[in-house]
Amino acid sequence: MEYPFLLPFSPVPSFESGALADFCVGDPAFATTGQLVDDHGVQNSFGAEVPQRETVEEIHDLIGHDNLTADEEDILIAENIPHVPPVTEETRVYMIQAVKARLPQQEVQGLDAKFPSLRHLDTYMQLYLEELHPRMPLLHVPSLHTSPETWQLVLGVICLGSRYSQAHHHHDHVLLLQRVAQHMVMVDVSIMLELLCYDRSFATW
Repeated sequence: MEYPFLLPFSPVPSFESGALADFCVGDPAFATTGQLVDDHGVQNSFGAEVPQRETVEEIHDLIGHDNLTADEEDILIAENIPHVPPVTEETRVYMIQAVKARLPQQEVQGLDAKFPSLRHLDTYMQLYLEELHPRMPLLHVPSLHTSPETWQLVLGVICLGSRYSQAHHHHDHVLLLQRVAQHMVMVDVSIMLELLCYDRSFATW
């Protein structure tokens, strides 16, 4: 039996033009404030600002609407075997905000609509624990919870879990989440290299 790619930054085809990738466990912005970022935004670990959604309508746009077919509903019900508490709307909203703040401007267009719905995100989370975790127990499941503070870890888990789904849109979700994860890793590595070069130059000054 062949297993899906085990790492969220494995190579995948890039998106077409116009379409729409640091997995630290916590987000410094949330850890500092204990809540979603304020109206003026805060700088995250990459120096990018995460803007605050200003209206209830915008929040609801981010939450997404299921509008599932009967077949899709059946698939998600069958695949969603609860192992941990479900992904919350607050976590999904914060995740999209944080991802958009880190992506290049040209890749932000349409992200709200393309991002997996809350139902899909939760199913992908549970699929990771059902399918991959028994083979590679990398996480301490009793302490795994979804919150804005742990959005990066949640994103990594969901990215891997989406590969096990048979949902109709799972392939599009895999590509999207893969692309987001790849970009996050590249940004993180770039920042770390810059800091390393700065430290070395300062030490030899």
